[in-house]
Amino acid sequence: MSIPPQAKLVAAATSNLCESANLMVQGQAEEDKLIVAAKAVAASTAQLLIACQVKADARSESNKRLQVRRIYCVTSTSVLVENGSFQQNHLFFFTVHHLS
Repeated sequence: MSIPPQAKLVAAATSNLCESANLMVQGQAEEDKLIVAAKAVAASTAQLLIACQVKADARSESNKRLQVRRIYCVTSTSVLVENGSFQQNHLFFFTVHHLS
């Protein structure tokens, strides 16, 4: 079974988000870079979920779990983008807990 291209996009976007968060914490990047990276994770995740929904039974448990994860992703990205100021202590928790 091959990995769907959408999943590869999610992985790349998430990696970029982690790199951006790291650079920002080190003072080498601006918040805008992190916001763009977070939006890329949300967009690629949305594409992956749509691809999964096309193939899934709408009433299946896996589809219901996918919908919950979609809501988590959208909510997490919104919080990150709307926050406007990021605290180093919370950035790592946010990235690992909400986007994994």
